[in-house]
Amino acid sequence: MTISSIDDKAVYERLAEGIKASIRNRGYTPISAEDTGDKIEVLGEKKEGRKKIKVVAWLPKVKTIGVKFARELKKSMEERNIHHGFLLTVGKYTHYTRKEVAQNENIELIPAEYAFFDIFAHDLVPEHEIVPKKEVEKIVKEYGIQLTQLSILKASDPVARAVGACPGDVMKITRKSPTAGVSIAYRYVIK
Repeated sequence: MTISSIDDKAVYERLAEGIKASIRNRGYTPISAEDTGDKIEVLGEKKEGRKKIKVVAWLPKVKTIGVKFARELKKSMEERNIHHGFLLTVGKYTHYTRKEVAQNENIELIPAEYAFFDIFAHDLVPEHEIVPKKEVEKIVKEYGIQLTQLSILKASDPVARAVGACPGDVMKITRKSPTAGVSIAYRYVIK
């Protein structure tokens, strides 16, 4: 499904809920959602030890996202001490927007189709989570394997994008079955 505009209030509300689900899938708790007139902004946070890490998602109400929005998001993140940002669009990104964001690894470009629904709400999609680096070392030792021997998962896979997996990460997939109980699989994320 492609979205041509977000003038429709129902579409806006659905996208705002999808963005909140995307933030939850990455381990953050959504704390606010606001329509600023020119964009939808959703804030989230999570605790790591004693620190609170913040995330912000912007969905500008334009069909083409220019470099202006990427720079404004970067500036806003710096001013408010926000760790990670998402820039979503219902249309497309300009070449210069992609170039600007490529220089800043704390901002991600996400098509709105990924935020339109929560992929994990479907019964057939098992739980996925990124394995912390220390735990990866234990898994490699325990099973006597190299990471490249694991099944692969492309970073462009919708589930990998939903949880924010990057090439080199290991995903833990937990499947529940009434007959087999719980099964755990690990997959290595590639480009």
